[in-house]
This record gives sequence, structure tokens and C-alpha cells, in this order.
Amino acid sequence: MALYAAHHGTRLLSLETSGVPTYEQPFRMGDIKPYEKVAMLDILATANDKTLFLHIINRHFEKDLPLALDATDFGKLAGTARRYSLVGRLRDRPEFGEPRQISRITETDFRFSKGKLSLSAPARSVSCVEIPLAQ
Repeated sequence: MALYAAHHGTRLLSLETSGVPTYEQPFRMGDIKPYEKVAMLDILATANDKTLFLHIINRHFEKDLPLALDATDFGKLAGTARRYSLVGRLRDRPEFGEPRQISRITETDFRFSKGKLSLSAPARSVSCVEIPLAQ
């Protein structure tokens, strides 16, 4: 996917999460069994020498889900993070005011404060967040 190809680091980082909402997935799909608790958000972190990257999948069909990130272990961070999100609708026909294409990549900036960041993952989206590391 071009989104990941353009926005990822060379090192996989460890990540701690808490309070991630879950849902029941009752269907069998091929070799995938039903599960009682599936994470509504999948989050992965990578980095290179200049940037920290978060890769986020929001499985909720209707709600943007909030995230609070504590990146103080990385030392001083540049003041703004940018989220690139692949978002789309579930219907073929656009509602009034919606673009004709079913999916698109949006860009949104978020400000850091003392190594902490609050942002959201848009409903039914795949996102990459770029956080510049101070040099």
C-alpha cells in the first residue's frame, strides 16, 4: 500500500497500550475463527533517525476513536505531528457534498505539548502519523 510505503520507519518499536476498546467478531472467515475480543484499534510504531511513525487501523464503522500518546521517552519532539488517513464511505453513491471517489487520503496536523499528543483515528480508516524528532 502506497500509504505505508511513504510513511514508515526502518525500526519496529515496542509499544504499550491500555484502554483499547474491543468488539466481538462472531463470524468464521476461512481459517479465521470467531473471537470474543478484537481490538477496535490496531497500533504499530516504527522510527528512523528523523521521524517516529504510528500506524493505526480504526475498525469502528461509525466513530472516530481518540488516542493519547506519550512519547516523552523520545526526548524533545518537533511541535507538530501530521496524520495521513485513508478514509472512505461504505456506499457507492456519494451523499451531497461528498467527493465522487469512494476513498481518499486526508492530512491533518496535531500539536505536541511536552512530548504528549492527543489525536483521533477516523472511523473505518488506516492512518500513518509522522512525528518529527528534534535534531
